Amino acid sequence: MLLSGKNVFISGGLNGIGLAIVNKLASLKASVHIVDKDDNDSENKISEIKQSTLNNNIYFYKVDITNTEKVKEIVNQISSINVLINNAAILRFDSIEKYKEKNYNDVFEVNFFAMVKITNMLLEKLSFSDHSKIINISSINGLFGTENTLFYNASKAAIINFSKSLAVELGPKKINVNCIAPGMIKTAMSITASGKDEFNEDIFKDVYIKYKKIPLNRYGSPEDIAGIVAFLSSDDSNYITGQVIAVDGGLTSTF
Repeated sequence: MLLSGKNVFISGGLNGIGLAIVNKLASLKASVHIVDKDDNDSENKISEIKQSTLNNNIYFYKVDITNTEKVKEIVNQISSINVLINNAAILRFDSIEKYKEKNYNDVFEVNFFAMVKITNMLLEKLSFSDHSKIINISSINGLFGTENTLFYNASKAAIINFSKSLAVELGPKKINVNCIAPGMIKTAMSITASGKDEFNEDIFKDVYIKYKKIPLNRYGSPEDIAGIVAFLSSDDSNYITGQVIAVDGGLTSTF
Protein backbone atom coordinates (compact mmCIF):
# COMPACT_ATOMS: atom_id res chain seq x y z
CA MET A 1 0.00 0.00 0.00
CA LEU A 2 2.76 2.44 -0.87
CA LEU A 3 1.65 6.01 -1.55
CA SER A 4 4.71 6.98 -3.55
CA GLY A 5 3.89 9.74 -6.03
CA LYS A 6 0.85 10.96 -4.07
CA ASN A 7 0.73 14.50 -2.74
CA VAL A 8 -1.13 14.87 0.55
CA PHE A 9 -2.46 18.05 2.16
CA ILE A 10 -3.40 17.78 5.85
CA SER A 11 -4.66 20.39 8.30
CA GLY A 12 -3.67 20.09 11.94
CA GLY A 13 -0.83 17.69 11.27
CA LEU A 14 1.62 18.49 14.06
CA ASN A 15 -0.10 16.94 17.08
CA GLY A 16 -2.21 13.99 18.17
CA ILE A 17 -4.10 12.19 15.43
CA GLY A 18 -2.73 14.51 12.76
CA LEU A 19 0.89 13.82 13.66
CA ALA A 20 0.26 10.06 13.62
CA ILE A 21 -1.32 10.39 10.17
CA VAL A 22 1.66 12.35 8.86
CA ASN A 23 4.07 9.73 10.19
CA LYS A 24 2.07 6.89 8.64
CA LEU A 25 1.70 8.48 5.21
CA ALA A 26 5.32 9.59 5.18
CA SER A 27 6.39 6.02 5.94
CA LEU A 28 4.38 4.98 2.87
CA LYS A 29 6.41 7.48 0.83
CA ALA A 30 3.73 10.10 0.22
CA SER A 31 4.72 13.75 -0.09
CA VAL A 32 2.95 15.49 2.79
CA HIS A 33 2.07 19.17 3.08
CA ILE A 34 1.12 20.13 6.64
CA VAL A 35 -0.74 23.26 7.69
CA ASP A 36 -1.00 23.99 11.40
CA LYS A 37 -1.05 27.15 13.49
CA ASP A 38 0.90 25.43 16.27
CA ASP A 39 4.59 25.41 15.40
CA ASN A 40 5.70 24.38 18.89
CA ASP A 41 8.86 22.35 18.25
CA SER A 42 7.81 22.01 14.61
CA GLU A 43 11.36 21.96 13.28
CA ASN A 44 12.29 19.00 15.47
CA LYS A 45 9.04 17.17 14.72
CA ILE A 46 9.50 17.49 10.96
CA SER A 47 13.14 16.45 11.26
CA GLU A 48 12.17 13.36 13.27
CA ILE A 49 9.53 12.37 10.72
CA LYS A 50 12.02 12.68 7.87
CA GLN A 51 14.62 10.62 9.72
CA SER A 52 12.28 7.88 10.94
CA THR A 53 10.50 7.45 7.59
CA LEU A 54 13.48 8.11 5.31
CA ASN A 55 11.26 10.58 3.48
CA ASN A 56 12.38 14.16 2.90
CA ASN A 57 9.18 15.23 1.14
CA ILE A 58 7.54 16.65 4.24
CA TYR A 59 6.58 20.33 4.18
CA PHE A 60 5.25 22.48 7.01
CA TYR A 61 3.39 25.78 6.70
CA LYS A 62 2.54 27.73 9.81
CA VAL A 63 -0.93 29.17 9.36
CA ASP A 64 -4.23 29.58 11.18
CA ILE A 65 -6.65 27.76 8.87
CA THR A 66 -9.36 30.33 9.61
CA ASN A 67 -7.18 32.91 7.83
CA THR A 68 -8.52 32.28 4.34
CA GLU A 69 -6.10 34.57 2.50
CA LYS A 70 -3.03 33.02 4.12
CA VAL A 71 -4.28 29.51 3.34
CA LYS A 72 -4.83 30.55 -0.29
CA GLU A 73 -1.22 31.70 -0.50
CA ILE A 74 -0.07 28.26 0.60
CA VAL A 75 -2.46 26.40 -1.70
CA ASN A 76 -1.19 28.44 -4.65
CA GLN A 77 2.34 27.15 -3.99
CA ILE A 78 1.26 23.53 -4.52
CA SER A 79 0.78 22.27 -8.06
CA SER A 80 -1.52 19.32 -7.40
CA ILE A 81 -2.97 17.26 -4.57
CA ASN A 82 -4.09 13.63 -4.58
CA VAL A 83 -5.30 13.39 -1.00
CA LEU A 84 -6.88 16.07 1.20
CA ILE A 85 -7.22 15.30 4.90
CA ASN A 86 -9.31 17.76 6.89
CA ASN A 87 -8.20 16.99 10.42
CA ALA A 88 -7.78 20.28 12.33
CA ALA A 89 -10.22 20.72 15.19
CA ILE A 90 -10.70 22.43 18.52
CA LEU A 91 -12.83 21.55 21.51
CA ARG A 92 -14.68 24.00 23.74
CA PHE A 93 -16.74 22.85 26.71
CA ASP A 94 -20.16 24.46 26.53
CA SER A 95 -23.88 23.86 27.01
CA ILE A 96 -26.99 25.73 25.95
CA GLU A 97 -27.41 27.06 29.49
CA LYS A 98 -23.85 28.39 29.53
CA TYR A 99 -23.93 29.48 25.91
CA LYS A 100 -20.98 31.60 24.83
CA GLU A 101 -21.15 33.00 21.33
CA LYS A 102 -17.35 33.04 21.06
CA ASN A 103 -17.16 29.31 21.79
CA TYR A 104 -19.77 28.59 19.14
CA ASN A 105 -18.04 30.77 16.55
CA ASP A 106 -14.54 29.45 17.31
CA VAL A 107 -15.58 25.80 17.12
CA PHE A 108 -17.50 26.11 13.87
CA GLU A 109 -14.89 28.35 12.24
CA VAL A 110 -12.12 25.79 12.79
CA ASN A 111 -13.98 22.48 12.72
CA PHE A 112 -16.39 23.13 9.87
CA PHE A 113 -16.20 26.40 7.94
CA ALA A 114 -12.41 26.32 7.46
CA MET A 115 -12.72 22.70 6.28
CA VAL A 116 -15.31 23.73 3.68
CA LYS A 117 -13.14 26.61 2.47
CA ILE A 118 -9.99 24.48 2.20
CA THR A 119 -11.89 21.80 0.30
CA ASN A 120 -13.18 24.42 -2.12
CA MET A 121 -9.69 25.91 -2.59
CA LEU A 122 -8.14 22.53 -3.38
CA LEU A 123 -10.92 21.13 -5.53
CA GLU A 124 -9.33 22.10 -8.84
CA LYS A 125 -5.97 20.67 -7.77
CA LEU A 126 -7.66 17.41 -6.72
CA SER A 127 -9.23 17.08 -10.17
CA PHE A 128 -5.91 16.55 -11.95
CA SER A 129 -5.83 12.81 -11.22
CA ASP A 130 -8.30 9.93 -11.12
CA HIS A 131 -9.50 8.75 -7.74
CA SER A 132 -8.30 11.67 -5.67
CA LYS A 133 -9.36 11.36 -2.04
CA ILE A 134 -10.92 13.67 0.51
CA ILE A 135 -10.90 12.34 4.07
CA ASN A 136 -12.68 14.32 6.74
CA ILE A 137 -12.04 13.60 10.41
CA SER A 138 -15.25 13.84 12.41
CA SER A 139 -16.02 12.05 15.70
CA ILE A 140 -18.48 9.57 17.13
CA ASN A 141 -19.68 12.65 19.04
CA GLY A 142 -21.24 13.66 15.74
CA LEU A 143 -23.39 10.52 15.83
CA PHE A 144 -25.01 10.89 19.24
CA GLY A 145 -25.37 13.42 22.03
CA THR A 146 -23.12 14.03 25.02
CA GLU A 147 -23.33 16.80 27.58
CA ASN A 148 -21.03 19.83 27.86
CA THR A 149 -19.70 19.53 24.30
CA LEU A 150 -22.74 20.85 22.48
CA PHE A 151 -21.10 22.86 19.71
CA TYR A 152 -18.20 20.46 19.20
CA ASN A 153 -20.73 17.65 18.67
CA ALA A 154 -22.81 19.79 16.33
CA SER A 155 -19.75 20.70 14.24
CA LYS A 156 -18.76 17.05 13.96
CA ALA A 157 -22.28 16.11 12.87
CA ALA A 158 -22.08 18.81 10.21
CA ILE A 159 -18.85 17.24 8.91
CA ILE A 160 -20.56 13.86 8.56
CA ASN A 161 -23.45 15.19 6.48
CA PHE A 162 -21.13 17.42 4.47
CA SER A 163 -18.97 14.40 3.63
CA LYS A 164 -21.91 12.29 2.49
CA SER A 165 -23.32 15.09 0.35
CA LEU A 166 -19.91 15.93 -1.11
CA ALA A 167 -19.35 12.28 -2.04
CA VAL A 168 -22.53 12.35 -4.12
CA GLU A 169 -21.55 15.62 -5.76
CA LEU A 170 -17.94 14.70 -6.56
CA GLY A 171 -18.40 11.04 -7.47
CA PRO A 172 -18.76 11.79 -11.20
CA LYS A 173 -15.42 13.64 -11.01
CA LYS A 174 -13.77 10.49 -9.61
CA ILE A 175 -13.08 12.14 -6.27
CA ASN A 176 -13.77 9.84 -3.31
CA VAL A 177 -15.01 11.46 -0.11
CA ASN A 178 -15.10 9.58 3.16
CA CYS A 179 -15.38 10.46 6.81
CA ILE A 180 -13.70 8.92 9.84
CA ALA A 181 -15.39 9.11 13.24
CA PRO A 182 -12.79 8.41 15.93
CA GLY A 183 -14.00 7.11 19.28
CA MET A 184 -12.15 7.57 22.55
CA ILE A 185 -8.63 8.34 21.41
CA LYS A 186 -5.73 9.17 23.72
CA THR A 187 -4.76 12.69 22.69
CA ALA A 188 -4.60 16.13 24.31
CA MET A 189 -8.34 16.42 23.66
CA SER A 190 -8.99 13.65 26.18
CA ILE A 191 -8.41 16.17 28.96
CA THR A 192 -11.84 17.03 30.36
CA ALA A 193 -13.26 20.30 31.65
CA SER A 194 -12.16 19.27 35.14
CA GLY A 195 -8.55 19.12 33.96
CA LYS A 196 -8.40 15.34 34.36
CA ASP A 197 -7.67 12.78 31.67
CA GLU A 198 -11.02 11.17 30.81
CA PHE A 199 -9.40 7.73 30.75
CA ASN A 200 -8.45 8.09 34.42
CA GLU A 201 -11.98 9.05 35.41
CA ASP A 202 -14.10 6.51 37.27
CA ILE A 203 -16.90 6.88 34.72
CA PHE A 204 -14.61 5.64 31.96
CA LYS A 205 -13.35 2.70 33.98
CA ASP A 206 -16.82 1.74 35.20
CA VAL A 207 -19.00 2.35 32.16
CA TYR A 208 -16.69 1.74 29.24
CA ILE A 209 -14.43 -0.97 30.63
CA LYS A 210 -16.32 -2.74 33.44
CA TYR A 211 -19.59 -2.88 31.49
CA LYS A 212 -17.83 -3.51 28.19
CA LYS A 213 -19.13 -0.49 26.31
CA ILE A 214 -15.86 -0.72 24.36
CA PRO A 215 -15.69 -4.36 23.17
CA LEU A 216 -11.94 -4.12 22.53
CA ASN A 217 -11.57 -3.07 26.19
CA ARG A 218 -9.20 -0.15 25.63
CA TYR A 219 -9.08 3.42 24.44
CA GLY A 220 -7.67 4.07 21.00
CA SER A 221 -4.37 5.57 19.90
CA PRO A 222 -3.72 8.12 17.15
CA GLU A 223 -2.05 5.31 15.22
CA ASP A 224 -5.38 3.45 15.14
CA ILE A 225 -6.79 6.34 13.13
CA ALA A 226 -3.70 6.73 10.95
CA GLY A 227 -4.04 3.17 9.65
CA ILE A 228 -7.52 3.68 8.22
CA VAL A 229 -6.51 7.07 6.79
CA ALA A 230 -3.66 5.34 4.94
CA PHE A 231 -6.09 2.80 3.49
CA LEU A 232 -8.56 5.47 2.38
CA SER A 233 -5.67 7.43 0.83
CA SER A 234 -4.58 4.45 -1.26
CA ASP A 235 -5.85 2.97 -4.52
CA ASP A 236 -7.14 0.00 -2.51
CA SER A 237 -10.12 2.18 -1.52
CA ASN A 238 -11.05 3.41 -5.01
CA TYR A 239 -14.61 2.02 -4.81
CA ILE A 240 -15.33 3.40 -1.34
CA THR A 241 -17.01 6.77 -1.06
CA GLY A 242 -19.67 8.48 1.03
CA GLN A 243 -18.89 6.34 4.07
CA VAL A 244 -18.61 7.22 7.74
CA ILE A 245 -16.21 4.81 9.40
CA ALA A 246 -16.27 4.69 13.18
CA VAL A 247 -12.85 3.78 14.55
CA ASP A 248 -13.95 3.27 18.11
CA GLY A 249 -13.12 -0.24 19.32
CA GLY A 250 -16.78 -1.18 18.80
CA LEU A 251 -18.18 1.51 21.09
CA THR A 252 -21.01 2.64 18.80
CA SER A 253 -22.15 -0.98 18.39
CA THR A 254 -23.03 -1.13 22.10
CA PHE A 255 -25.55 1.71 22.08
